[in-house]
Amino acid sequence: MVYEAEACDQVSALNVITGGLQWYISGDCTGGGGTTPAVAGGRIWVRDWAEGNIIVDLNGKSLGSFAVDVPPSIHSSLAFYLRSQTLTAVDVDSNVIKWSFAGDNKLCTSAVIAGGGGQVFVGSSAGNVYELDESTGAQKSVDIAGTAVSAGGDTMGMALAQNHLLVPVGNDLVAY
Repeated sequence: MVYEAEACDQVSALNVITGGLQWYISGDCTGGGGTTPAVAGGRIWVRDWAEGNIIVDLNGKSLGSFAVDVPPSIHSSLAFYLRSQTLTAVDVDSNVIKWSFAGDNKLCTSAVIAGGGGQVFVGSSAGNVYELDESTGAQKSVDIAGTAVSAGGDTMGMALAQNHLLVPVGNDLVAY
């Protein structure tokens, strides 16, 4: 399946081979735009500026909602939500908060999960890159990237590639 999201909580499931529509859900409005949905563990996280963020199952059935400022990250049974400059790990089955981390109170990126799930990285507009323990949220390390981390949205983010964490800062890319 290919999942596509548009404004007003419109979500489509398309057959990856034929392109045929498998199912479609829609909110109460119409409009353009949309964001890339996150798909993991039989769930789809859809961010929507018009009607709010929703979680649906792979058949389009509503499972709840979530609040974030940037795209969520999901690993195993945890969803990582950045909201109001605080990163929160939430159990996806129970919706129970496992831990929260505010760092320097200027966190601005989606979480990046590495090390087989043992490490969580998050950047801040103050230029800090934090490494956290995935299970506890405890800070393992912090590094100063040189300037503000500029990875807080849909079009620019931190990434992992060939055992390196890549962090955009201003016009540069810092590799760890």
